[in-house]
Amino acid sequence: MSEMRIDLENDELLKPEEVAEKLRVSLSWVHNKRRAGKLPYLQLDGMVRFSRTQVEATLQQLVVQAG
Repeated sequence: MSEMRIDLENDELLKPEEVAEKLRVSLSWVHNKRRAGKLPYLQLDGMVRFSRTQVEATLQQLVVQAG
């Protein structure tokens, strides 16, 4: 995975529960993707946070085009 860069002034940091709610998936799905290295995250003194823009960018890579 490439280096994660966030704009602290303009980016929103989300808790795992917030990511699950926004994506309409289970909290365990979020944790499993994070552990598998498929969902970039930050670790702040043991707290896990997700950059909204990084989550959105990761999801864009998963879009399957009809063809």
